[in-house]
Amino acid sequence: MLLKWLVYGAVLLAGAAAINNVDASARPPMFLLVLAVALVLTLTKVSAWLGGLIRLHIWESHPVHVARGWF
Repeated sequence: MLLKWLVYGAVLLAGAAAINNVDASARPPMFLLVLAVALVLTLTKVSAWLGGLIRLHIWESHPVHVARGWF
């Protein structure tokens, strides 16, 4: 669940940065697009796929194996 919130928050932060660089007349559609992308990435199977990638690359990395070996 934390991973889903991190993905949602990261997309919203990236979207907020993008919205600041857009004309004032194009901000409402851009806001809706960012919100839609964040929801799709959070609530679909893409979220599970991203979670699997993150777990694979971080949890199974060498530094984490070393740290887990300490305990």
